[in-house]
Amino acid sequence: MANMKRAGAPIDVINAAVPVLEAKLGAYYSEVEVSEEAPNLGPLINLQGAWTGKGFSILTLPHQQDPNQKFTLMMNATIENTVFTPISGAIPDRGNIQPDIFYLGLTYLQQVSDANTLEGIHVEPGIFLNLPANSVQTIPSVCRMATIPHGDAVLAQGTYFTADGPPQFAVADPTPFQLDNNGKRVNDTSASYLAPFKNTPPPDGISSEAIMNPNILLQNYIDNITQQGHKVVSTTVFQVNATPQGQIADVPPFSYDPLLPGGINNIPFVEANANATSLSAIFWINTVQAPGNVIYLLLQYSQTVLLDFPVPAPGGGTVDLFWPHIAVANLIKR
Repeated sequence: MANMKRAGAPIDVINAAVPVLEAKLGAYYSEVEVSEEAPNLGPLINLQGAWTGKGFSILTLPHQQDPNQKFTLMMNATIENTVFTPISGAIPDRGNIQPDIFYLGLTYLQQVSDANTLEGIHVEPGIFLNLPANSVQTIPSVCRMATIPHGDAVLAQGTYFTADGPPQFAVADPTPFQLDNNGKRVNDTSASYLAPFKNTPPPDGISSEAIMNPNILLQNYIDNITQQGHKVVSTTVFQVNATPQGQIADVPPFSYDPLLPGGINNIPFVEANANATSLSAIFWINTVQAPGNVIYLLLQYSQTVLLDFPVPAPGGGTVDLFWPHIAVANLIKR
């Protein structure tokens, strides 16, 4: 035993290295401490936790099985459970042409079922990040990364703000459209394309007016709790976008900012049959005061995804259209 050498560096070498290591660590942490703001969740701070509620999903899908009907309208009243979990520490991105950045985020798991049949219709694991401003992205943003079992992966970014009082909701139009030469939305008014929106009865629990504007369900919820004496004290709002087209992201006061890029990648089957090309989603985290000075949180969202697939033209042939898939929900923090 006396002749065996100890594995590792001699203790005097280790002792000599300690002051050098401390100096390096001190310099490193000094750099971090002089940053403008310590990593935080920012607008995501009240998102963490478990949320439950109801909503509505409407989308138009290709219908290859019936040669006389190339698309079909699908609607679901929904129930949802979504859990947001804080990531345990600051996330570092190492700089090459600029200093490192550090930020915090949340993982989430969204589970959506049909409210009437209880059939599962959507599951989505993902991450939300609160990204700081830096020299290559000069404004702070919220970033959402999502994966969907249909074979889609999304990265979406956008801006945020907080305002006093209740949220404001624009109209969410689910009808098909084309783009003009300037990339602006031009709704297709062909009777055959619009017939399903006029003739399909809504699912139980959803009003007929919500078919042409799903966001009416968000406004109705606010109206109902207001009538019960509840008051929306303030609202934190953020929007995330992935290559939005047809002005789906231009919802005042938001507009698409090309400095906050995003995108969607799909498996080849999705690309060939009903390509998901664009996404824009707005989230409202409402602080609500109930009678008795009880405070609770209400999460509302409206999301539009554009599906791109050709359908028969009224005069023969086919026409390329964008078909919005809109989902909305009202969720209470448990």
